[in-house]
Amino acid sequence: SFWDIGERKQVEKALLVAKETAEKADKLKSSFLAQMSHEIRTPLNSILSFASLIRENLYRDLEEDMKDILNQ
Repeated sequence: SFWDIGERKQVEKALLVAKETAEKADKLKSSFLAQMSHEIRTPLNSILSFASLIRENLYRDLEEDMKDILNQ
């Protein structure tokens, strides 16, 4: 009936649960992305440093095809 608010309360509760679930999923996603960013960035920094070292110290002694690769 018009005065029965039981259904409305159920809908409000379901919306609250859905909101909490979405917020938890968003936090998990953010945590995952931060961790993956760190896991990728660490070895990538090593690779970039090594490539820079090659370019600075060994570039003149490299074959032309290797120079082309480093210049990309």
